[in-house]
Amino acid sequence: MAGQSARTVAAPEGAIVLLDELDLALRRQPDDGAPARMLGDLTTLFIRHAAGLGEDQVVVFDNIIVRLADVVEIPIRALLADRLAGFPNAPLRLMRKLAYDEIVVARPVLLRSPRLNETDLVSVALTRGLAHMAAMAGRPQLASIVTDVLVLSGETEVMRAVAANPGATFSARGHALLVERAGLDATLQATMRRRATLPESAARGAAKRRPLDRNRFTAAAAAIARLFAESRLSEPQIHAWASEGRLEEVICSLAALADLPMPLVMRVFALNDEALLLAIARRLDFAHDTATALGALLAGEGQSAAESAAIGRRYAAMTTVAAERALRFTQMRAGAHHA
Repeated sequence: MAGQSARTVAAPEGAIVLLDELDLALRRQPDDGAPARMLGDLTTLFIRHAAGLGEDQVVVFDNIIVRLADVVEIPIRALLADRLAGFPNAPLRLMRKLAYDEIVVARPVLLRSPRLNETDLVSVALTRGLAHMAAMAGRPQLASIVTDVLVLSGETEVMRAVAANPGATFSARGHALLVERAGLDATLQATMRRRATLPESAARGAAKRRPLDRNRFTAAAAAIARLFAESRLSEPQIHAWASEGRLEEVICSLAALADLPMPLVMRVFALNDEALLLAIARRLDFAHDTATALGALLAGEGQSAAESAAIGRRYAAMTTVAAERALRFTQMRAGAHHA
């Protein structure tokens, strides 16, 4: 048993005998059902005495249970994981091993085991897949080093789950990516509003504006790319799309004509950033009416004539120098977040 006899470590009354019996049985060729029966007995013994076990005693259980877990079927390992995941002193090697197992086995460990540290979670997230990340997204607490990995995965299910977790904390980069994706995902957008992690202005605009539709966005991106390549993308088209509420076409067009990264333009709408939107319009030297139509699209439904006029005045007051300064600063900041 990895050079360690069950009798070299103190154990609760009755534990030494069972541990020795299991150790001897493992050295023999077991029958088909023996490992599962032994695993069940040993797991029950651990649970019964867990509160009084020291770490050295837990290691004894760990060494044998890991060996048994290697030779039982997935349903037995899944039951084992579910029974032990919640114990603060659960066998450490076992918890780490089960965390990489098939998802039906790994889920309770990833979701509940306090034995897994941040390094363990990051490693599983990077080497397993969507189902494992979605499971750990529901843990009672998640540090930003873990949520960064989950958010950077870009998986919709994972991002929604981690955003909905009140025990999750986010770095500036992770939060920026969630806000950016919220512009494309109505469910994520609603979750971010409930968490109060969208700036107030962004929440107001998001509440009144239709969220981006992923399928429409994909189609719009392809269509705009063709128009741009053929030099057929123009301000009148953008004005018309803005007036019609065609958010997907507007975002793709502004990114192409202003030579800006698509995520930056998406973030303008996710954060309801009127100043930056007007800066993009100024870079393109758009007419007053086009800038006002873009501002109305950003604001969402129900904008008054007075509010539209105010947008026009703010656009008229914005100089090209100020607009370029704002765009350069935003691109530098976005680059730092994604570094």
